Amino acid sequence: MRVTLDFNYRPSRKVDSVDSLTQKYDIEDTLGTGVSVVKKAVNKTSKKEYAVKFLQKQVKGQTIPRMALDNEIEMLKNLSHANIVQLYETLEDSTTIYLIMELINGSDLFDISDSLGTLRPASVASLLTPLLNALSYLHSRGIAHRDIKPENLIIDYAHNNLKLTDFGSAKLCSKAQEGAVGGTLNYLAPEVLMNMRGAHNLCDKSVDVWSIGILTYLLLSGVHPFESRKHHENILNRIITGKFSFEGPIWEKIPKEVKDFIKRCLVVDPKKRATVTELLKHPWIVSQGKGSMFSPEEIDLITRQKTSRSSSRSTSMGSLLELFSNEGVSRS
Repeated sequence: MRVTLDFNYRPSRKVDSVDSLTQKYDIEDTLGTGVSVVKKAVNKTSKKEYAVKFLQKQVKGQTIPRMALDNEIEMLKNLSHANIVQLYETLEDSTTIYLIMELINGSDLFDISDSLGTLRPASVASLLTPLLNALSYLHSRGIAHRDIKPENLIIDYAHNNLKLTDFGSAKLCSKAQEGAVGGTLNYLAPEVLMNMRGAHNLCDKSVDVWSIGILTYLLLSGVHPFESRKHHENILNRIITGKFSFEGPIWEKIPKEVKDFIKRCLVVDPKKRATVTELLKHPWIVSQGKGSMFSPEEIDLITRQKTSRSSSRSTSMGSLLELFSNEGVSRS
């Protein structure tokens, strides 16, 4: 279960303690953990169920800049789209900001991929269509999400719906700074990685398209496109030079138009990279993007796996952080 919201945003109001939050909501089970914790909340008056995201003002003794904390709130309160999480209310006390969000049934795409393994091309196209629609809306408003990955895509598989979440890294392109770095390491575009090495690239909406290419490759094959079996090869250099291939038996069964879609995303030069508008018109998306995301059998398996899954996440689709850490790069 994850989050989306009623579009009835109320300005943040300060409360004295978490007790003030619990005067209005019963806080129940933990729904997800990561950088932040998300828990189920039930309004004591209406009995309506929500999710509450806990944004800590300090992490490991370090104070988080207020601008960073406010960024997600400022983004969400001005957004309204069927495939984007929407903010309902914010509260805060001296240590925490609480984002009150509508609760939806489902799982994030990371867990779904973990349950099903590699996905069918038709299934991936059906997942990408609402995601591309969400990004089209964001990009039309001059916003880059900058952290597209399976963990930030919540799927209500019973109702064939997708929600894009976590706007902590999102930025207005008009306020983008040269040399900026943001997002999750294994989904970063080459121009962002170059900034980690001291470059001063201006990273805009095209970074989301690169992440779409990584995501698509991962969902279809279960591996990162720039992972190499040759241990002497520097994975950062492979990404920066755009060195990837469609090797292995699994790619022999993947249609050419799917590979063409990925190639249009994973273009090193951001000016030559496809736009979201162009991707929505791609033959693969047009022909297969309106079907059901999962078959009844797949939904049954997802449901059973969700019930039995422990709170710890598998790493089968996991982060390539260890590959990067060998190059002296850390994830911030």
